[in-house]
Parts: sequence; structure tokens; C-alpha cells
Amino acid sequence: MNDTVFEHFFSKFFSKTSVKSKFMIFSFFLLLCVFLLGTTAFILSMRQIGRASLQDNLSLVAETMRLRLATEVNSELALVCKMADSPLMQRYFLDPSDSRLRESAHEEFAVYRRNFKNNSVFWINDIDKLFYSDEKTPYRVDSSLPENYWYNMTLYETALYNFNINYNPDLHEINLWVNAPVFVQTSDGSKKPVGMLGTGINITDFLDSILNINADISLFMFNARSEITAAKNHDLVFDKVSLAAHLGKAGDEIISEAKSLRDSNIKIFIHDSIMYGVCSIPQLGWYLVDSVPITLATLFDPVMTGLFCVILGLITLIVVAFNIFVFRMQNTLESRNRQLILLNEQATAASRAKSDFLARTSHEIRTPMNAIIGLSELARREYGKPKALEYIAGIKNAGASLLAVINDILDFSKIESGNLPILPDPYETASMLNDVLTVIRVRMAETPLELIPDISPDIPGRMIGDAGRIRQILLNLLSNAVKYTQKGCIKFSVSGEPAAEDAVRLTFTVEDSGIGIKEKDLPKLFGEFVRVDEKRNSGIEGTGLGLVIARNLCRAMGGDITVQSEYGKGSVFTAVLMQTVADRQPMGDMAETTVARVEKQCATFTAPEAEVLVVDDFYSNLMVAEGLLVPYGMRVFSCLNGREAVELVRVRSFDLVLMDHMMPEMDGVEAVGIIRAMPEE
Repeated sequence: MNDTVFEHFFSKFFSKTSVKSKFMIFSFFLLLCVFLLGTTAFILSMRQIGRASLQDNLSLVAETMRLRLATEVNSELALVCKMADSPLMQRYFLDPSDSRLRESAHEEFAVYRRNFKNNSVFWINDIDKLFYSDEKTPYRVDSSLPENYWYNMTLYETALYNFNINYNPDLHEINLWVNAPVFVQTSDGSKKPVGMLGTGINITDFLDSILNINADISLFMFNARSEITAAKNHDLVFDKVSLAAHLGKAGDEIISEAKSLRDSNIKIFIHDSIMYGVCSIPQLGWYLVDSVPITLATLFDPVMTGLFCVILGLITLIVVAFNIFVFRMQNTLESRNRQLILLNEQATAASRAKSDFLARTSHEIRTPMNAIIGLSELARREYGKPKALEYIAGIKNAGASLLAVINDILDFSKIESGNLPILPDPYETASMLNDVLTVIRVRMAETPLELIPDISPDIPGRMIGDAGRIRQILLNLLSNAVKYTQKGCIKFSVSGEPAAEDAVRLTFTVEDSGIGIKEKDLPKLFGEFVRVDEKRNSGIEGTGLGLVIARNLCRAMGGDITVQSEYGKGSVFTAVLMQTVADRQPMGDMAETTVARVEKQCATFTAPEAEVLVVDDFYSNLMVAEGLLVPYGMRVFSCLNGREAVELVRVRSFDLVLMDHMMPEMDGVEAVGIIRAMPEE
């Protein structure tokens, strides 16, 4: 019910709305659709581009931080290890009370200090446990205190070097200390730790330099125990807070991803609208985490958003300007449209009148022509004088030629209107070819030409197609060969090859030794109403429609016609058709089939008991039909229209009814329908 009301409303609305209003409504909805689609596409695109940009930024920051830190750690570590291997340092750490060694060691420390990036170096010997750092006053380290765990770890648990992180609350700095023990060789060949030295790297400077690039990005570093070793919030480092404790489930996922990383990998993932990037720092055994929130501010570029708004504004202005232009042109277009509609109606009426005229004219021409041909045949049978027979034969031939012209025009008219009928039915291949050969031999009887048939015996014996149209195509090609060949021969070849499970591709070739076709005329050969080399061929009859009709028939049946020719030496026309196979049994030798066909055609019969009704509104045609049926001994009845035929059939039982089509009072189609609907008795 609602759908019906809705449809009724829209039908009434659009029927009463002017074209201008409809166009305005259409423009509004078009603009709305463009806006919605454009906005949706922009949001989706910017979301995708924004995420890709965030991912690239995280990867860049992580890679930059990792490379810079790794470079500085490797540089500082190399100097620390070289300094720990110095013989002077080893001797001084064995005897720190020796003033000469202390002075030399301090000079060497000063040289090393100039090579460190931050010029910060420290050293402690295990004898007096004095901590020397830069130019500061040394102080004694109490190794028993818990906060000095790094001293015992470096001296007694480290083979080459270790790293230690600490936070200086006075300077608000996070420092990474690179520590290396100093060993001396004992008498038994073992190594004895006598002190340690190292340098510090300011991690806070690293973090600040990266964060200055993008304030939206947060950075963390954590060690293998998941303790935060570097962060913007220094308390997290000082209190050794676990990453999982600080970030919750996100921290657990970060730790899980970190453990699955390879050395050079950077893993990007999203958790609770925050994008994280995780990578490892193999030199330290640490991991670096950078993150950025996924928000409108981080996803959408202000420049791109502004550009999108400008584009939408331009589109709106264009649509408005186009509407103004359309409204100004509408009155002119409506006036012209009314004129065009009037002219189109006049042209349609003229075309319809032309079609009706051709249909009537063709019927009126065909009917007397059939009578002329039939009457001439009857006269030929009745009269035996040689001259009269010659005249009558001339009448018959002229009528047949005129009928052929009319048939060509009618076929072309059907092709032009797209109503060319193709009626596939089962047919005997040999019978169809024999009909073609019989007709063309009659036409060649008065010429010196030789017909050479070359028909493959392997062609299937029964096929499905329009045999009448195939005969029409072949007779057209063969008749043309006869008309344009004065001497020599005409070769007619037929072959077939399987094209599918139930289909065969038939190839018909007509080769003549005639006058040939000029190369420049070949493209015009299949043109409508065209005859090539008109001056030379002026004495040859024809409408110029034969090849056009033949090619169109071929194409209507899924094939085509091609031609090859050499001027003055002859032509070769090739027609290819697809046919459905009804019986794959080969048709055999065509010569034997032809003989059998001729004998069958020569047989005669009579049917004295048969009663035939002939229906035609043209009296001469009735005379022709009755005369042609007389030799068969049949009883022939006739009438002039369909209504009389129906009445006769009601009162008398006929064996055969021959019905014309177009007749007054009742045509043949209507009469046949009434007769077929009658009870069988």
C-alpha cells in the first residue's frame, strides 16, 4: 500500500513538474551526490594516507634514534675498551700511590677525554676506590651500598663491558654509562680486575632532539627485563618502572612484539587508537618504542583539507553556472525540439507510407507476373507451332527475369528493415546441392562453358539450416560466374570441417575464368545498387543487389563471403557457413546421388480421387493453378477470397487447400486459422 502511494506521488509530481524544475532538482541531487561521494572519498583517502604517513613517521623516528644511538655507543665503547687495554692504565691501577704513574695516567686521560663526544670520562681503581671524573674532586665509592651495584657488577661480573642507566635529579638528565673493567695478568696466567673506567652518554638530549621533530610522538626505551630505561617522564627511569605496569595491555603487546623482532626489523601495530613502532638496539640489548595517537589532528593534513574545500567550492560554482546557462538555452532548445518532433513525425509517416506502398506494389507486381509465367507455360503445352512456342518461351523467360528482379528488391527491403527471415529446418545435403547444380546446368545449356563440380563426399548427409537461403546464395554466385565468363570453365567446390561437437563449417568456392575484377573495384563489389566496370559490363542484366543480398544472408547465418580476383583472368568467390549437423553419416559420392535424384524427378503420377481447393483473388492465377494440376488428374475447385474458402471447407472435405495471402474480405492467414480450428471430421 505504501509503495503504491509512493509511486503514485512520484508519477504525479514528475508529470506536473516542468523540465526546468526537473533539471534544477537533478542538479541539486547531483551536487549533493558529488559532495557526499567526494567527502567520503576524501575521508577514506586521507585516513589511509594519514595512517601511512604516521607509520612512515614512526619508522623514520625509530630508525633515526636507533642509528644515532648505535653510532654514538659504538664510538664511545671503542674508546672505552681501548683505554681499558692501555698498559699505563693497568700499571697505575696496580699502584695508584705512585705520583709519577698518577701524573702520566692523568695526562693520558686528558688525551682520551678530548676524543669522547661529551668529554666525560671516569675511572676508579680497586685499591683506594676513588672516583675520578673530569676535573671534579674525586670521592670514594662504597661498594657495599645497594645503589653502587654497578661497581661490583662491572668489576667482577663483566668480561669486556656493560651498560648502566641512571637519572641525575640535579641536572634532570638520563645518562647511559658505558663501563669497562681493567684487568692485569697474574703469575698463574689468569686475569685480575684492578679497576674500571668508562664514559656517559646523555640520553635526554637524544630524546629531546627527536621529540622536537614531531611533538605528537612519544618515545620509550626499555631493557630485556622490560624496565623503562629512557622516557620523557624521568621518574619512570628513576623508579625502574616496568613497561607493562606503565602502559597496561599495550605494554604487554609491545613486549610480546619486541621479543619476536629480528635485529633490523621495525614492527608497526595499533592498540586502542594509538599506533606503536617497536625496534631493537642490539648493541645495548634494549628496545625502542615510539607511539602517536590516531586522531583527526594527526590523520588530516590541513593543507589537503583546505585544498579539498576549495575544489568542492569550484564544483559548486561550476554547477550553478551550468544551471544558469541551461536555463538560458532551455527556451531555444524547447522550440527546436518541437520542430524536430514535428519533422520526425512527418518523416515517420512518410516512411510508413513508403513501406505500405512497397508492400502493396510488390504484391500487385508479383501476382500478375506469376500469372504471365503460368499462362505462358500453359500456352506452351497447348500449342505446337514452333514460332508460337518461341514467342511464348520468350514471354516466360522475360516474366521469370522480372520476377527475379522483384524478389531481389523485396529481399533487400527485408534486409534494410532488419526483418530478413532465416528459417532453419532439417535438409538433405546432397539434395540441396543437386538442386543448385541442376538449375545452373540449365542456365549454362546455351553457353560454351564447362561446369566442374568438386564436392567432398565426407560432408554430413543431413544438416539443419535454411536450405532455401543457401540455394539462393550459391545460385547467385554461380549465376554471376556464368554472366561474366565467356569461355573456359566454372569450378564449384564444396568442403566441410568440424567446428564444434554438433556443427560443421561449410566452405563453398566458385572459381571462374571470366573477365575478373579490377583491384580498385574490389572494395565496392558488395555495395548496394553498385555494378563495377559499368562501361565494360553495360550489356549484362541485373539490379546490382545480388551480391549484397548473398553476403547479408551469409552473415545472418553466421558466415561471410570473400573474393579474390585478377583482372582479365577470373575470380574466386568463397562463402563460409556454419551449419548444425543432424546426421553425421557422410552424404557420399555426389555423382551417384545426382543420378538417383534425376530418376526421381522424371517419375509421373496421377491422383484422380484427390480434391484440391485453390484460393486466389486474381483470376489468372486460378487459371494457372487449375491448368498446372490437370495432368495429375485431380479434381480442382476454386474461389476468390478467404471467406468463400472457409464456407467451402465447411461443406466439403478437401485433400489439399492452396491459399493466397493478401485477399479482400478475408486474407489467407485469417482463413487458415479458422480452417485449422475446425473439428477434424
